[in-house]
Amino acid sequence: MKLKIGVMGSASGKLSKAHKKIAYELGCAIAEKNCITVTGACPGFPLEAAKGASRNGGLVVGISPALSEREHIEKYHSPVAYHDVLIFTGSSFATLWILCLFTKKDKINKTFCDRGQAWPRSFGN
Repeated sequence: MKLKIGVMGSASGKLSKAHKKIAYELGCAIAEKNCITVTGACPGFPLEAAKGASRNGGLVVGISPALSEREHIEKYHSPVAYHDVLIFTGSSFATLWILCLFTKKDKINKTFCDRGQAWPRSFGN
């Protein structure tokens, strides 16, 4: 079974060129290691990582807060590009907590991710 790596970060505001490059290279590295990239299917840092993973042949899964693709695009202003699979949760912005839940020991709930990168902090075993 392939390792699933979650990439979370700011979906709003402008990213610097340096931060875009870091996110893109992170996605590239995940794909090069034959792992699955999991994001919140949002713009910003996660999208740049999705681009890197997708352009390097990696599988990208997005967990959306929307109920449908239309709502994902129109209400949440989120991308569909660079994602191989989009899972629509209808959970609004609680999606991040579905994506990767922390325990008191800062261990990750492995429902969707085995490891994660939340800019600038990583988590997992």
